[in-house]
Amino acid sequence: MSDSLTFAIKFDEKSEGGHTLFIREHKTRVEEAHRPTGRTIIVCNIPPWCPKNSIKANFVRFGKIQDIQLQLKPGKKPEEEEDTRNRFSVAYIVYAEEASIEKLKKTANAKKTKTMYASTVEHTVITGYPLFCAEYNQSFPDIKKLQTEINEFMANFDEKKTEEEMEAEDGWQVAGKKKFVRLTEAEQNEMKKKVAKKRKKDQQLNFYSFQIRESKKNKIVEMRKKFEEDKKKINRMKQERKFKPVAS
Repeated sequence: MSDSLTFAIKFDEKSEGGHTLFIREHKTRVEEAHRPTGRTIIVCNIPPWCPKNSIKANFVRFGKIQDIQLQLKPGKKPEEEEDTRNRFSVAYIVYAEEASIEKLKKTANAKKTKTMYASTVEHTVITGYPLFCAEYNQSFPDIKKLQTEINEFMANFDEKKTEEEMEAEDGWQVAGKKKFVRLTEAEQNEMKKKVAKKRKKDQQLNFYSFQIRESKKNKIVEMRKKFEEDKKKINRMKQERKFKPVAS
């Protein structure tokens, strides 16, 4: 497979136009574990409307596929997976056996080469407006799944809160899941002090919040009072003809 092989590919059986896939065996001077020599081919000029599952459906006829690696250009495998949607791409296909490449070669060199199709009855490819609608709908979270996660979180929260209250009131401490250990008298006193300290702190925070709210209310009342006084003063000065907003 020194020379490139070619396969015609169309979107579906109804399509008149299409593209040509250029295929050759992948060979490097340095052996790559993820792209073994003798079992790997490189497929170039893959159209934007041909996703990974369609590539697999078309090339699995030559043998069991171990891996398919998609990227934008031929070369080393990118550290991060590249987004090949709506762009021409390159695929490195790793077969499980070397015989698969020989089978692909014979098929490509045959007089009547079978055309590949991206969208079939078994593997339908959605494009255009339907694809936009599908991606839009998938962007919303699953309501049932979300509700289940919320219920689990609240159940765990309530359980933890109940355990903390039991520790403080009865002098028991959790040692494992649904297991309790009796605290000593000193530990119980220490626990009660912590709870009392926390309650006092919460009360102080609430009191400070109340003070801030009252201070804001009083300030607003004073500002309104001053505004009314200024209005009366301006009206009085107008009546006395002493009000001069603009100097002559």
